[in-house]
Amino acid sequence: MYCPDDTVAAVSSPAGLAGRGVIRISGSDALVIGRELVKGGRVRLGEGFSCGGVCYEFIGPRSYTGEDTVELHLPGSPVLLQMVMGQIVEAGARLAEAGEFTARAFFNGRMDLTEAEAVAEVISARSDAELAAAERLLAGALHERCGKLAGRLAEILGLVEAGIDFSEEEIEFASAEELLSYVQEVREALRRLLEESLSWEDLHELPRVVFAGAANAGKSSLVNALLGLERSIVSSMAGTTRDVLTAPLRLAEGECLLVDTAGLGVVDDVLAAETQEVTKSEAAGADLLVWVMDGSKERAAEVPAGALAVVNKSDILLKLRVEGAIVVSALTGQGVDRLKAEIGRRLGLRGGEVGGSAVALNLRQRKALEAGLEHLGGAVERLARGRADEILAVELRSALDELGTVSGAIVSDEVLGEIFGRFCVGK
Repeated sequence: MYCPDDTVAAVSSPAGLAGRGVIRISGSDALVIGRELVKGGRVRLGEGFSCGGVCYEFIGPRSYTGEDTVELHLPGSPVLLQMVMGQIVEAGARLAEAGEFTARAFFNGRMDLTEAEAVAEVISARSDAELAAAERLLAGALHERCGKLAGRLAEILGLVEAGIDFSEEEIEFASAEELLSYVQEVREALRRLLEESLSWEDLHELPRVVFAGAANAGKSSLVNALLGLERSIVSSMAGTTRDVLTAPLRLAEGECLLVDTAGLGVVDDVLAAETQEVTKSEAAGADLLVWVMDGSKERAAEVPAGALAVVNKSDILLKLRVEGAIVVSALTGQGVDRLKAEIGRRLGLRGGEVGGSAVALNLRQRKALEAGLEHLGGAVERLARGRADEILAVELRSALDELGTVSGAIVSDEVLGEIFGRFCVGK
């Protein structure tokens, strides 16, 4: 997959202009190359050219990759960074592949596969919830729980295999009843891990808060007020919004996606009819429906069941009274903070935290753990019939192997290539 004997280098800071750029070099020649390039606080760019910079050295095995590693911190000019990269390659390093620095950390035992995958999730996190879950994995939450289960399972397997090896001797390492109790204990712990775990797919999907109501009720103005920016076009003319507009909103409890829809009411053209059908569809699939009403108009108010009722335009003479509704003014900001708080409460957001001992699992990890649970189920059935034999050992070994695929102790090059291929170059 990668050649571990090479010294590799890449720009590790984000693309584009910045105040500072970072180049990372890792491998046996990293220190030599770094010291040759940086002397007296100047980084050599080419014949007769240099710029200010700092060289930080991280000595293996106590570095990120487990190898000697150098970071060059330079002015963040893309042209300048590429000039330095040219000097590094000329000195004997090669360009790092996507995810190679983290892959080296994995191969050198600095992290297991669950922690390596967490690095990718930290980089790609788009919400507080995703970042919190990724940081929990990076801290070893899944590594620790799987490690304990694998360790206990290995002990049980050792007892079973010892009993098979000495089956003709008058030695009993553990009875079938004892083994059954041990396996059930591990099976229950694994079942609980799966039951308590979150799905990355669910975390990637922010809850949708759909704003709907009659035309000209001020939905777009209210969405803009919540966001603190002009996301939607606002006009005194009814029916301005003709499409679904979305934008993420950060709340004290976490994040959600605000969905601004076209107003409902009497339609006089085909396009308006189509946009209202889209609004109805969005409302039906909302995690929370916010029903916005024009408080300056005196008329009967019908709020859909389960919707959060909001009476807008409180800055004008308030004529509409709806029991339990939040009264706001998108123009002055009155009631907007209360509305934010109520949205967070209704959604049941938890501050982006993965509570208790729960961890987030990707599809690969979940499938492996489910397969391990299935093998433990087979082991329980075998022991319930008093069979502490070779088939039992196979079931236990298979369950142990599945735990090994989660940690990376047992994993193919193809799977590793797929995992690390998701990373950016320089990570």
